Amino acid sequence: MPNANTVSSQRRSRVPYLTSVLLIALAIAVVVIYPIIKSKHLEPLPTLSHVPDFALTDSTSHTFGTEQLEGKVWVATFFFTTCPTLCPIMMNAMSDLYQNYKGNFDVQFVAVTVNPQYDSPAILAEVSNRYNADPAQWHFLTGTLDEIQELSLNGLKVGTKDDPINHSAYSTGKRTFPIAATQAAGAPA
Repeated sequence: MPNANTVSSQRRSRVPYLTSVLLIALAIAVVVIYPIIKSKHLEPLPTLSHVPDFALTDSTSHTFGTEQLEGKVWVATFFFTTCPTLCPIMMNAMSDLYQNYKGNFDVQFVAVTVNPQYDSPAILAEVSNRYNADPAQWHFLTGTLDEIQELSLNGLKVGTKDDPINHSAYSTGKRTFPIAATQAAGAPA
């Protein structure tokens, strides 16, 4: 049977060990948790350009533009429905992104045709249905070629005037994804 001095001595020898374990756990917690907490306080991204006001026609034949995007974060891409190459890949990437935010109406998706002569609201509605897009969140838009080029070239800085059938995607060789993302005035940072 251990005497009182032995038990007291064993407890005292455990104190430095337990203190060391607690200090190591605290250090690990600080190393792991501090970057997470710090990331919550990131500086806002710089404004590279201002998207001019626009109003186009959506797949339901209603006017849609910056007024409806006010206070929302939105992702835009340019495509055309008869494109056999990059557009389907890009639209599938957009669909994947949309699925991640489906139902979060603070995040909006905009797909603008660069072939308005063919891509009528009815054609765009078919594409919208193909992607199971909620027209309240993923907007397929058309307009005049001048309106589309104004938005593309001067607004989102995508494409060239000489090539209106240009794509708003960046390809890494393995993945292609839309790159035109913006935050409307008043949207949460």
